[in-house]
Amino acid sequence: SWNRVDDVCFTTLKGGQPRLLPFLVAANPVNYGRPFKLTCVEAIAACLFIVGFRSECRLLMSKFKWGEGFLTLNGELLESYATCTDSASVVAMQQTYFEAWGQERLDRKVQSERALKGGDEDGSGSGSDPEADSGDDNPAREDRRGAARRARAGKEGAAGESGSEGEESEDSMGSLEANFN
Repeated sequence: SWNRVDDVCFTTLKGGQPRLLPFLVAANPVNYGRPFKLTCVEAIAACLFIVGFRSECRLLMSKFKWGEGFLTLNGELLESYATCTDSASVVAMQQTYFEAWGQERLDRKVQSERALKGGDEDGSGSGSDPEADSGDDNPAREDRRGAARRARAGKEGAAGESGSEGEESEDSMGSLEANFN
């Protein structure tokens, strides 16, 4: 049972290379919205999608009421990971998203602090400009998408330059888990 996974002595298990899925968010009813808390079927479906078996992924997830929700919730991430060519580029793509989300978080914090101080002095975000306030023109979202496109276009080798892939992955995972716990 996954409930007793902490009791398993993994050093005694025989296996090849350890595998780790990139950042994804659970959509199952028990762990909805929790990062890294995927059910087995969510993990298998993610693997299928990333390696190019999209129809098999959708077929598998169609068996669950919340299956389409998993694909919708993680759609942008899965599409991005599917464009990667190796584990280093997956880690780089994941890191790009983390950085973009961190920037979005800082932007929201600055906006809320301005609102608490009595509004924006430059008038932005006041609702007077409908084009500036439309949902699809969110600059932070566009920054994240642009960063993901740049990462897909030419960042594959950048992660390999920093040294050991495992060290980078553990650092980013540790900091992410600390932020979400």
